[in-house]
Amino acid sequence: MSTSVVTRLVMKDVYLNRMLIGAAMAFGIPSVLITPINRVLFGVGGMFYLTTIIAYGVMLVMYGVVQERKDKAMLFAMSLPVSYSQYLRSKLIAAFLTFVVPWATLTLAALAVILTTRIQDGMASYLITAAFFMLMNFCVILGVGLRTRSEVAVGATIILTNLSVSLFFMGIANNQGINAIMNGDKVVFDRTMLSLIACELILTPIALSIPFWFRRGKGDVL
Repeated sequence: MSTSVVTRLVMKDVYLNRMLIGAAMAFGIPSVLITPINRVLFGVGGMFYLTTIIAYGVMLVMYGVVQERKDKAMLFAMSLPVSYSQYLRSKLIAAFLTFVVPWATLTLAALAVILTTRIQDGMASYLITAAFFMLMNFCVILGVGLRTRSEVAVGATIILTNLSVSLFFMGIANNQGINAIMNGDKVVFDRTMLSLIACELILTPIALSIPFWFRRGKGDVL
């Protein structure tokens, strides 16, 4: 019975977030498609691709987690035959799936554009590294959003993760090895890129585990 309720809660959240998914696709797909036209639109499209994914993740947490807590929507869920840990797991799975669908779709679309047009294939290596970084950032925001009731803490996390995005791209821009790969015609990864991707893949599940670090009761989420 509990498993069935958890599944329904996940489906409910995904359904409620369908408009956000549609909006992310509506903004993201055109930004990817215009990148091969010329150098200016390549920059504009890349910027909108990144902005769409980052803003989408923030809105998903703010409206799907923080706002729901403020509206006391989880009071109803807590009346169902499901434990708090199961409810928390359903929120985590639903938010993660809702984010991953546009994230994966837009990233795969961008990879397809890079590999089938005159854009240097080396940009695919850069894209993959950046995409996993944005996934990790979202998981940090989601983990903190599910763990705390403090809007200040969530807001501070959003600011810090956005700052980390700027530092990440500044670091890449100043790395000669990565720049050489980006301007090359082969999809290759140097040691720096592989290290970044490894860190991103390790930190992503750690971030998702944040809500489960301490035992909490039902009263903590109301």
